Amino acid sequence: MFEAESTVPFSSNETNTVGTPWSFRNSGVDAAGAVGAPFVQYKRDSFLDPEGTAVAFALDLVAKDLDLALDLASEVGASTSQLATNRSVVGEAIAAGYGEADLSAIAQHLRGDSA
Repeated sequence: MFEAESTVPFSSNETNTVGTPWSFRNSGVDAAGAVGAPFVQYKRDSFLDPEGTAVAFALDLVAKDLDLALDLASEVGASTSQLATNRSVVGEAIAAGYGEADLSAIAQHLRGDSA
């Protein structure tokens, strides 16, 4: 679904581990890869307990920022296929009811959980 050089931490490979409690509780293997990135570790509680963690960056705001980046890229003629893909998935998550949720809710959306 996503290219390897994802600009945000939502590649299809990461979704299978990032969004699951197993990957954080048994992170010896995962910690060496993208799942071990400092940002993902910072968001650990949000992935483990999305409803019990305060919203730090709502998906509605993620969409706004991605739109700004897409507009700028268009102005300068930059190719941004990954950015466009990320915006599309964020839009799908918002349409599914995750707009006010933290950006970590993208993992729930990609797993097919309901908002």
